[in-house]
Amino acid sequence: MRRYSEEEYLEGAGQDNETHYEFVEGRYYAMATPTDTHSFISSAIFVALYGHLRGKPCKAFKGDMKLRINFLERKVHYIPDVMVACDEEPRDRRFREEPVLLVEVLSESTRGVDEREKLFAYSVIGSLQHYLLVEQDTMQVTHFRRLESGWTEETFIKPEQVIEVPELDFKMSLAAMYA
Repeated sequence: MRRYSEEEYLEGAGQDNETHYEFVEGRYYAMATPTDTHSFISSAIFVALYGHLRGKPCKAFKGDMKLRINFLERKVHYIPDVMVACDEEPRDRRFREEPVLLVEVLSESTRGVDEREKLFAYSVIGSLQHYLLVEQDTMQVTHFRRLESGWTEETFIKPEQVIEVPELDFKMSLAAMYA
């Protein structure tokens, strides 16, 4: 299997226009086609964040903005389902490097990568404060939050429970996420 350079990846070499690809260790990994439920949930979260952040320095992105990470001495590009980044002047407008919030809506094909590989990779991002793993087939959100003492994990399962992101002055109930 051919390895690509980071620049080849960013320019789209070897990719078709219909599929989104993540980039790890010089290789492309096609992202699974989302279900309608996956799309509804990620859209609800994105729309709430986008509206809340309108006119503010941080911006919300949904499923198409690349996240660049220097991970284990490699350049890695993931494409989170929802990302909020506060890069004032991004070095390259094709990706972001300073997210505050990352959201992945889980599916059977992505669960292992999202719960293990991405959790580990995302934890090295200094700006990241919140990582949400959102189930699509049941109402459940696992919220990883960075504190001074390290990462904490809390699971939410009730419609009236609210996820809070104080750095963005943002709150959203599970009922709204799963509407």
